[in-house]
Amino acid sequence: MQFAVIPFVLFYIFYTASAANTPVCTNGFTLINNKCLKLYTTPASHSAAEESCRNVGATLVTVKNENNNQAITTIVGSTASLVWMGLYCLDSDPSKCLWDDGTGSAEMYSNFASENYDNNLFCSYQLATLGSYKILLKFDEFITESNDDIVRVYDGDSSDKPLLGTYSGNLNPFGLVSTGNTMYVTFKTDESNVAQGFFTRFLVYSGL
Repeated sequence: MQFAVIPFVLFYIFYTASAANTPVCTNGFTLINNKCLKLYTTPASHSAAEESCRNVGATLVTVKNENNNQAITTIVGSTASLVWMGLYCLDSDPSKCLWDDGTGSAEMYSNFASENYDNNLFCSYQLATLGSYKILLKFDEFITESNDDIVRVYDGDSSDKPLLGTYSGNLNPFGLVSTGNTMYVTFKTDESNVAQGFFTRFLVYSGL
């Protein structure tokens, strides 16, 4: 399973439950495998998706058994290939991943996708802070195919801005600081060989 804390635009699902044994679904929610589910196809960051859920008294969906997984598959269908779920991870150890509904770690259900990224990927992430604050981007874990599956970090809001660094291989934890309030990150993989990828987070930085 891959984890990232950089905001990334995907789709999201949430559910609500009644006090009865069988949920009564309202407001456009659909009852599937004893869960009230609703698919929103408007792109949103994970934090924005969580806020939308809280606004209607729901949470991002949790996946704790095969029935949950099947319910999500049923409502998503072919509408989206990726969806947000209610899981927050402190690092890549599943025992340190907590569900949004406060019911414990993700170790209860481990039938997730492969821990490796895919071939022929191109991902981009645009990071920003407010005002004069800078960005501290920290890579806590980093394992990619050396010289072929590459992360590039730019000091600005696009790949036209100065390159802060190009990274691949098995690297020790490291960090980068922007000179302004934006940073742009790309990750490109080739057609062969994969690895675990990277775990990264960015922080508002007020240092000189």
